[in-house]
Amino acid sequence: VISVLAAMSYAALYLLIGAVFYKRASIVAVIYSLALEGLVSFIPATINQASVSFRLRTLMSNWTSFREGWEDNEYTALIFGTEAPWLTIMILIGYSATLLAMACFVIRTREYPVQVEA
Repeated sequence: VISVLAAMSYAALYLLIGAVFYKRASIVAVIYSLALEGLVSFIPATINQASVSFRLRTLMSNWTSFREGWEDNEYTALIFGTEAPWLTIMILIGYSATLLAMACFVIRTREYPVQVEA
């Protein structure tokens, strides 16, 4: 279930990046993946809750015994989250639907060049 949610969420995110940055989409996607998903998601602050990896980590800690041995305090709650699994799943589905709607809007309203410049 976590793999399906991850694939759905990241696909919607990278589709939006591709729609907005159509010339350098792969560069922006790599920078986003390294910076926000790789580094910011482990910073114990409110900003990490905007990342997909935080939500997936919350599901993993709820559904497995991964969190055993960690003392429950404010720091671990900020790293692993405290939301119920159903709420986390709904957040990921809503996140994906919102990003897909934004990508569709960008594609419908932007004029893309159809001819390669010489």
